[in-house]
Amino acid sequence: MPLCTAEELAGLTPERRALADHPLADDVAFVRAMLDDLASQYAIDTRRIYATGFSNGGSFTSRLAVEMADRFAAVAAASGGLDVDPVPGARPIPFVFSGGNLDDGVTEALGVTSLPLDESLLGFAPIEELVGGYLAAFGLDAEHSFTLRNLSGRSVAQLDYTTSVAGSGAGNFFSFMIIDGLGHQYPNGKNHPVVMADELWEVFRAESLPE
Repeated sequence: MPLCTAEELAGLTPERRALADHPLADDVAFVRAMLDDLASQYAIDTRRIYATGFSNGGSFTSRLAVEMADRFAAVAAASGGLDVDPVPGARPIPFVFSGGNLDDGVTEALGVTSLPLDESLLGFAPIEELVGGYLAAFGLDAEHSFTLRNLSGRSVAQLDYTTSVAGSGAGNFFSFMIIDGLGHQYPNGKNHPVVMADELWEVFRAESLPE
């Protein structure tokens, strides 16, 4: 995806334009080629490949979930949204979104000091739009359940969307998690008590691509 518009490039000095004006790399094609290369050189289970990313990386893994759902069994994003059109992917896919209730990039935009840890989260139009985009992309109904979980001593508000509109047995779901006391960080047990990698593995380990 372009980092600068044509108008923005035109407004730069020639020196700055030379630094910014370069051919775009196809990141999705790179990931597909990387997976092909790994499969050709190593004994891997191609039905159990997963992706997760944080911030810009979360936006990228969200894109992979839409454009490469045929290659990933499940995907997660932390503090990074869906920046491509929420068109249905190659298949419905399990997806986990997580973020912090103190993420200043979100709270400042919403004019609050912290996000609530209850279903009133959906009362914020940008969050409702974010969730709605994922539901459209992954073939899910807006019906959901709410749980206030305790992970490593911290509260986690979790909305789970499991009603598929893609047909019975699709196996797709969307979990939306907001973690108490977390800013714009990927929690790893050192910067925050929650170890997100462990939580994701509990989800990922049960998922595989259909045969």
